Amino acid sequence: MNLLFTHHEQVFLCQEKRMNILETTLDNLDEWGKLISEAGSSSRRTYGVYEMKRIRHDHKQVHKIGVVCSYGIIPDKRLRTYCASVAEYVSAHQLDVLILTGGHTVENAPETEARVAWELIYPRATDCSFLFEEHSLSTLHNLLYARELLEKQMLTVETLYIFCDRVRFLKVLCLSKIIFKNSRVHVVQFKRQESVVMYLLQIPFTLLQCLGAVCPPVENLLLRGRRALRKYHEPF
Repeated sequence: MNLLFTHHEQVFLCQEKRMNILETTLDNLDEWGKLISEAGSSSRRTYGVYEMKRIRHDHKQVHKIGVVCSYGIIPDKRLRTYCASVAEYVSAHQLDVLILTGGHTVENAPETEARVAWELIYPRATDCSFLFEEHSLSTLHNLLYARELLEKQMLTVETLYIFCDRVRFLKVLCLSKIIFKNSRVHVVQFKRQESVVMYLLQIPFTLLQCLGAVCPPVENLLLRGRRALRKYHEPF
């Protein structure tokens, strides 16, 4: 009996020791978490594929937020005119936050579409806070990832303004009704010269991307297809 009791006692002590080690480990992880949080509390912070810059952290404030669909990484006349129109609208309507969307849509490109758009918009809209979404490759993913970023930042949206060019207006309007169905959305279009072929392509693209917005397998298929087409410079 003494041997049996001693054995149980040893098992209990061993289990108690393991619990103490586990509690110490969890405490250490909690401390590391606090340190990481403090280290990342500067005005420029990275969340995975997203980057935050100059955002105001008042979750009780209602925001007028804009989402910019970017088009290409070459700051040609078409893109400059489009971004100038966006900046003028943002300043005139006093938007609080602007989400710039668009990743490395061209293979081996040094810049993302969001960065190029920011370089053109920021000098004309300096009172606005900016968020970067630098992973999307299509209009569908511009809006899907923008929604994810809004949820991550927990911003209260008064009105959501989505900026796009004229050729993609119908597609953006349809996608916004699906992706931001619980928000007050205003789609703002600006003229941007495109080829006739691109206008015609919007018919199947609109149908496919709207299907992708409600069907994850289709969305994943479209994403893989767009990645394979990154050697082409035209946005989809």
